[in-house]
This record gives sequence, structure tokens and C-alpha cells, in this order.
Amino acid sequence: AKREEGPTNIMQASYVYHERQESALCGQHCLNNLLQGSYFSPGDLADIAQELDAMERQMMLEAGVDTPEAIAFLAEESGNV
Repeated sequence: AKREEGPTNIMQASYVYHERQESALCGQHCLNNLLQGSYFSPGDLADIAQELDAMERQMMLEAGVDTPEAIAFLAEESGNV
């Protein structure tokens, strides 16, 4: 008889990946725990944040640098930590 691998059998044969919290790297540990592996390092997430900042800047300034939104945007620092 063929043995079926249902959810119960899969859970018994595997383990749960868990990274302990270090420093202020909550986002990194959350993503890696959710994805069940060491997928992101602090440097990886910093690179992603810089790319998002550049994309946000480009979108916010498409209408020009003298709009009220652009002026307010330029006065703020990045919210990406």
C-alpha cells in the first residue's frame, strides 16, 4: 500500500526554523522565521531600503521639486531604518 504524505506526516518529518532576536533586527528575524530559513542579512535589508528610498524619491519628485508635497518630502529624512 502506498503511504500518503499529508500535512501531519510532513510536519512530523520537518522542523521549525527560528532565529532568536538580536539587536534591533526584528524585521530580519521576522522575515527569516516566516520564510523558514536564513534568507536575509542586515546588509540585504539595508540594500532593499536604499532601493525603496530611491524609488520613492523618484516618484515624489516626478511633478517637480516645488510642489508642497515635494517640499515636505525633501525636508524629511528616510523612514527606512
